[in-house]
Amino acid sequence: MPIFRPEHQALFLESYWGMREGALRKGGYLVYHHGFRWKNAAKQKLRGGLKGLRDLVRPRIPHVHIPTAPADASARDRIVWDRLSDQPHQHAGRFEKLRVRLADAGSHVVEGITIAAAAPRIWSRYRSLRTELHRRPVEWQGVGIGLRPWPENPHAPVDLVAELGVRHVLLRLHPWEEPTPPRKSWPVPFTQAAAS
Repeated sequence: MPIFRPEHQALFLESYWGMREGALRKGGYLVYHHGFRWKNAAKQKLRGGLKGLRDLVRPRIPHVHIPTAPADASARDRIVWDRLSDQPHQHAGRFEKLRVRLADAGSHVVEGITIAAAAPRIWSRYRSLRTELHRRPVEWQGVGIGLRPWPENPHAPVDLVAELGVRHVLLRLHPWEEPTPPRKSWPVPFTQAAAS
């Protein structure tokens, strides 16, 4: 049985035997319980290893509902929007993605050095913020929302944001989507926007 919390295990054993479990019975149960979990984990790792080897040589086939990428798209730009999972899907294969990562390795090294240099200041600021935590109310000036593409009615997300009635909003946009036709004006003054 997938029972992991000690209090639930005690309740299970008490219900099973109809009395308080003894140390011997509980010890035997835990040995069987952990042994069974170890056996399942070992089988999954073995199967996963074989599956990983097969996946290296077998091409990945996306689900039929996922649209195809443009034929002239590079490995970096073969991303399409999966509307069922509401997530992006990368059509590039493993080796194509590896090639892109290797091409970007230099910029990642620079970013790593920048983060390492800023880490002491970040840690110091984090510690000071922790000391101020729960000392006073936090002012809430806006809201953060994610807008997903809606091809049937591109202006509907903007209209829904207007219904919120907020003056400040942090937008999470999808930069791989084509821009929608421009509106005359936004219904509310958006003072903060971010693309992720």
